[in-house]
Amino acid sequence: MLENAREIAVERCVTQLIEDSFYKGYLKIGGMQIDYEATFLIPVSKLHTSGWKSLKCIAEVRKIFQLTLSSKDSNFIEMSDDEAGFFIGMLFSFIIENFSESVFTVSIIHNSKIYVKDDKLINILSDKKYGCKF
Repeated sequence: MLENAREIAVERCVTQLIEDSFYKGYLKIGGMQIDYEATFLIPVSKLHTSGWKSLKCIAEVRKIFQLTLSSKDSNFIEMSDDEAGFFIGMLFSFIIENFSESVFTVSIIHNSKIYVKDDKLINILSDKKYGCKF
């Protein structure tokens, strides 16, 4: 654990709806569920073999990965770049690593913990549009 960091339980779920390109799921964090839809403009199987880890910034990732969020209180959550960076960080590699093979998988649920040292991120997630409680 990082010194002076908050430990936060996270549950990520993803379901592949269209092979290699369209996924739906949820992220449970801070007692709230945030639903998402993710569309890859480059097939996931190609990203896995083409060095996607070399993407240098959120702007590059957003060109090939479209992410929309919703919650029980909102059908569409508008994201700032900082917010998008967090959610892309939680979901982009998770989807690629679990669906990079051409095998159609129904859904995957993964429980883990994250360690947050940045009060700015805690403030973002605690905002009423996300409603997380820490």
